[in-house]
Amino acid sequence: MLVLGAGVGTGVLLVLHSLRPTTLPMDQVFDAVERPGMTFNAPESVARDRPLRRLLIAVGKSMSLGLGDDNALRRDLAVAGSTLEDHAIVKAGTPAAALLACYSIWVIGQAVGLGISPLWVTLIALSAAGLAFIVPDARLRARASARRVAFRHALSAYLDLVTVIMSGGGGLLTALQGAADAGDGWAFAEIRAALDRARLSNRTPWSQLGLLGERFDIPELQDLVAAAELAGSEGARISESIATKSDVLRSRLQAEVEQTSESLTEQMLLPVGLVLVALFLFLGFAVFDQFGQSSTPFTISFLAITP
Repeated sequence: MLVLGAGVGTGVLLVLHSLRPTTLPMDQVFDAVERPGMTFNAPESVARDRPLRRLLIAVGKSMSLGLGDDNALRRDLAVAGSTLEDHAIVKAGTPAAALLACYSIWVIGQAVGLGISPLWVTLIALSAAGLAFIVPDARLRARASARRVAFRHALSAYLDLVTVIMSGGGGLLTALQGAADAGDGWAFAEIRAALDRARLSNRTPWSQLGLLGERFDIPELQDLVAAAELAGSEGARISESIATKSDVLRSRLQAEVEQTSESLTEQMLLPVGLVLVALFLFLGFAVFDQFGQSSTPFTISFLAITP
């Protein structure tokens, strides 16, 4: 009960801390201003949030931003296509649901007649809540990592298309836009959106692609932007720089795929070895059983002959 009281007190402190107004740093304010907004016909779900949803969002934001890296979390959410509010709801709602489920099962067990100690129920509930608190972050990081790998593969194909178009006599802007329009998938859609923002805001494509690489935490895209900016405005040097980065990225992705396949092969050695050991035991059981049955009469007869 002391542990339960400490947990309730911690929850009350987190709720009070989340309800206290805080000031945002200036860099976050500028990032929010530069971030693409929603259209005028977007659903007004934020204004119509229920009190419980607002409470979960506030508590989840406090736990997510206060116990981890803020910038890394925002980059993972951006590349995973999720929002901080949705992650906050899962972050705060899942442990609460785990605690409620454990104590509900305990109450039902007490009503049926199962004498379960409250101490064990509290330990199990806290363990389930801790696991439910960690799982959303782990799933988000895994999804973000998988989408980054997919974006890097799409970027390699995009750079190949840009090199082909520029080798055929196309200009830089034509090659960038044409290669983006030729591809499909969410990665090419993000590249097209970055190029559209650059065209509408009268900025260079490399500036918006650099912001995209920083937002999604794609080092290869940032390196490409830096190399292209150093190459200047000469078409031959830019084409050579893009071709070089494409070859380097392709080689790196191939090496990562080979390393992943080798690691998976090594991980399969233990299960395969256990299966072989089980197979040998299964096949040898009949032999040992027959040997044991045949040795019993011999032992009995030998004992009968011996005086």
